[in-house]
Amino acid sequence: MKNIKISRKTFNKNNPLIIAEIGQAHEGSEGLVHSMIDALCEVECDAIKFQIHLADLESSLEDQFRINFSYEDESRYDYWKRIEFTELQWTRIINHCKSKNIIVGASVFSIEALEIAIKNKVDFLKIGSGDLLFDDLINSVSYQELPVIISSGMANWNELYDISSKFISHKKKDIFSILHCTTQYPTEPEKIGFNNVKAIEEKLEVVAGLSDHSGNYLTALYALARGCAILEVHVNFDRKMFGPDSTSSLTINELREVIKAKNYFKKLNLITDKNKEEAFFAPTKKKFARSIGIKKNIKKGQIITKEDIIFRKPGGYLTKDDLKIVIGMKAKHDLNALNIIKWEDIEEA
Repeated sequence: MKNIKISRKTFNKNNPLIIAEIGQAHEGSEGLVHSMIDALCEVECDAIKFQIHLADLESSLEDQFRINFSYEDESRYDYWKRIEFTELQWTRIINHCKSKNIIVGASVFSIEALEIAIKNKVDFLKIGSGDLLFDDLINSVSYQELPVIISSGMANWNELYDISSKFISHKKKDIFSILHCTTQYPTEPEKIGFNNVKAIEEKLEVVAGLSDHSGNYLTALYALARGCAILEVHVNFDRKMFGPDSTSSLTINELREVIKAKNYFKKLNLITDKNKEEAFFAPTKKKFARSIGIKKNIKKGQIITKEDIIFRKPGGYLTKDDLKIVIGMKAKHDLNALNIIKWEDIEEA
């Protein structure tokens, strides 16, 4: 079983890593970020991930919206600029996570964003599929000692082979992972393509997971049930909140149920030994076993025949192994059909 190690913890199919992606849900409000951190820690999420955007270093006025959702921003540059945090704010945000002992990661979109993440000692880095051809960023991230997760959304197999080879040559496989995702927000279930999680694992020989944008907690439950080692979901307090990812997110209350499912599935994956269970179930097994009885009342002195015999619960008295001896013996006293036969009830004819 393939493992990925992050912050001295090991995750795999039997102990999946659940990442709550805050993304842009904060809308530039540091206070809202801190509220979300507290709420996510309360539901005992494994990890929180942020996106460190620095508009001047990654975007331009020509960077237009795919879907124009904003009432106040004319371009993606305007949007990133409006909601970006200062380095000091990122320090406060990441330190808040660390004070809660929750794993914290960051998607970085520029070398400078990477420097902020490294300076603040995040536990892992992520690169979105849109930047898999951004060589300067890829090279800089690949040389970091931190675990790295990449999303495969817009990448083809050749690009994924090239990227994974580069990272694996610089890193151990247990600190590198690729997430399958569909770059559609929200993703319709028939377009999720969960088969690609297994394909990534088998073709690229890395830990694979799912970055889900469906906005439906059933997708998360399915991924966990199918043995997904990493599950990343966007989160928000409510899908009606403003923002580009809100409709693709799980609410924090829905995430709570997903985490309950993870913990339940972990117990289902525990290995048991039926031979070792035998001692535990022995009293119950005895109750459900059967002992020699009689079909109808028998008078004192009457010979017991095979036709008289019936097996009744509970066990613990005369068994089928005693049947040859019992047949042909006679009743010492009147026998009630609803009582189990005991040795003291019979004698040689």
